[in-house]
Amino acid sequence: MGTQSGTNPGKLIGGLVLACLLAASRAQTAVVPLLSPVGLAFDAAGGVYVAESGRHVVDRFDPVTGAFTVVAGNGTQGFAGDGGPATAAELDSPQGLALDAAGNLYIADAHNHRVRMVAATTKVISTVASGFRLPMAVALDGVGDLFVADAADHRVQRVVLASGVISTVAGNGTEGSGGDGGAATEAALDSPGGLALDPGGNLYIADTHNHRVRMVAAGTGLISTLASGLGLPKGISVDTTGDMYVADRQGHTVFKLAGGSLTMLAGTGGEGFAGDGGPAVAALLDGPQAAGVSPAGLVTLADTRNQRVRQVDRSGVIRTLAGVGLESGTVVFTGASVVQYGTGSLTATCHGATGSVVLYDVSGGTPVALGTTALVDGVASFSTAGLAAGGHRLLAAYGGDAGHAAGESGVVSLTVTPAPLIAAAGTIAMVYGAAVPGVTGTLTGVLGQDVGKVSAVFATDATSLSPVGIYPVTARLTGAAAANYAVTATGNVTIGQAGSDTTLGSSALTVTSGTPVTFSAKATSKTQGVPTGRVSFLDGGVTVGALALDGSGAASMPLTLGPGTHAVTAVYGGDANFLGSASAALSEEVVTSVIAAQPDFALNATNGTQTIVGGTSATFGFGVTVTNGSLSGPILLAATGLPNGASASFHPAVIPPGGAVTSFTMTIQTVKPAAISPMQAATFALGVLLFLGLRRRNRVVGVLFGLGLLAGCGDRVTNVGSGGSGKGPVSYPITVTGTSTASSGAVLEHTAVVTLTVQ
Repeated sequence: MGTQSGTNPGKLIGGLVLACLLAASRAQTAVVPLLSPVGLAFDAAGGVYVAESGRHVVDRFDPVTGAFTVVAGNGTQGFAGDGGPATAAELDSPQGLALDAAGNLYIADAHNHRVRMVAATTKVISTVASGFRLPMAVALDGVGDLFVADAADHRVQRVVLASGVISTVAGNGTEGSGGDGGAATEAALDSPGGLALDPGGNLYIADTHNHRVRMVAAGTGLISTLASGLGLPKGISVDTTGDMYVADRQGHTVFKLAGGSLTMLAGTGGEGFAGDGGPAVAALLDGPQAAGVSPAGLVTLADTRNQRVRQVDRSGVIRTLAGVGLESGTVVFTGASVVQYGTGSLTATCHGATGSVVLYDVSGGTPVALGTTALVDGVASFSTAGLAAGGHRLLAAYGGDAGHAAGESGVVSLTVTPAPLIAAAGTIAMVYGAAVPGVTGTLTGVLGQDVGKVSAVFATDATSLSPVGIYPVTARLTGAAAANYAVTATGNVTIGQAGSDTTLGSSALTVTSGTPVTFSAKATSKTQGVPTGRVSFLDGGVTVGALALDGSGAASMPLTLGPGTHAVTAVYGGDANFLGSASAALSEEVVTSVIAAQPDFALNATNGTQTIVGGTSATFGFGVTVTNGSLSGPILLAATGLPNGASASFHPAVIPPGGAVTSFTMTIQTVKPAAISPMQAATFALGVLLFLGLRRRNRVVGVLFGLGLLAGCGDRVTNVGSGGSGKGPVSYPITVTGTSTASSGAVLEHTAVVTLTVQ
């Protein structure tokens, strides 16, 4: 955080800003820090309600007693608790506040995108409207309707609380500017952040990113600009006379708008903290986000980044109402903004003060006291060695002494980084497929304050079937102090190739020459898994083939070996995860033998040629000769090449096995050729006479006439010859086929040919 000094502790960045109060105009009963006060509201008794967006709570401050009471929120950022006590509920960055006549409190729960209400009588919290996007401000009119500045939707919405109906009263939902003089619902707004209503029902809007204040007139609904050229106007309020007060966050000022004129009420425009007890127009503010008017008519502002609520009295003098006391004297700060766990310190120097300082951690919303240190010569030092790793928001509270009022510092951020640890596991060796051994190691670097509160659990991503390679060891810290350390693991698990076994089998260890043998090889793991790659088959050391292994690690290859004894081996070449291996030699015997002759038969015709007249039959005789034993099946007979319309029959129809029948006959029955009837002959003759007697050009007609008559009469059966001309004898070679089966299953087929001539 470096070293800084000066009289402006509210602006010191990166140091512990400890307010050293030199004088007090009033006594505070307790020092309670504020975290980013952004919303204000007043009850009838003068109590100030403050929305602390940084702590996610809403407080009530009693200006008479100085007491703070949390009225909503448990300090945890989130959303929960509807239907239960408001102080047990979770809020998320509350912004604008409003109170109705009955004392019910309305909260713009901004990052929960809803408006919630704390009932005055029961103190129970509930959601009264939702569906907004970043509601930043709320206001109530004379009939109890709720108005909501829906910042991210660039609209102002009206909620009829009796029915829950929501409607738009300003803004068309488009981020922009424009529309003055027209209907407010047609105008463009840009992130409205403040609302107020006057007794006449006119609605005032802090059109934040348009840098202006606009008004929606009651009755007409027309929108107009009242003031422009502001920085980032946020919270606004209207007093009973109709005067308006505007908190300008970017301008670090509060303005008064009266009679159309804009005048400075508080702040010089400079960013910082100064001026309490003096004219408000000479004071320094830092990002004010709310301006309200107390029941007594005093302008009160949320000086957000100064972490306080300030008030301007009737004479124009500004004082801190809540958060801190009066101006501090000279303060010197030292310390780093980032420290490693177990180290570091923060020092606050408050010249001339005595007493003690309490250091608070306000990271979770509710302050947690970390320790109390007495001022020695105006200096208080705090060790940060006990702060857990992570981000911390720290605040110091000074209890005061006889000459100094109690007060508190601003909030600073401190990052505590984890302390380094080394988890050493060494090198662990294993082979593919083996069980992964347990990983252990040593842990070094644990601070003495955490002995027994942190340990390391070692692990690796390697598994039994992880591919061969090197896998790093990881370490995870456990124990109550584990989150305060960052561990670096060393060591690895090295996986090497596993061994393999190769076996070889044969479909037959003894075969005759010329018979193929199927050799089956299989490679298996000595651990787990299935080898991949290729296996080679060797005959007497000479490679005779190679194949890729299948999914089970097996491969089969048929080989035909020459006569003799063969020493056959299978050699697996290995892969990325397995070492290679070879099978034992397999003795394969190939012998030479004479293959016995198989039974067979032959057909021969005993009368190979015959001549017959069409319509008659012819009979041919055949002999059957069986050799090398008996046939295992009958001989089936068939004939091909017969004349048109002819049929063939055999006697016997088949030759049975056994050799008892040695001959058979085949009879061919032909059909009678077609003849020309007398009528056809006479018609043909008439056609010839007409041919001769007609003129040349009509002869063709006569011939066609005669032929047509000739063709249309008589028997339709033509000559049995293949040409069907009926002119002279025709010879037909007829093939007789015999088919049988040998004892080996082979098909035996033989033929005999005879010639038939038909006249």
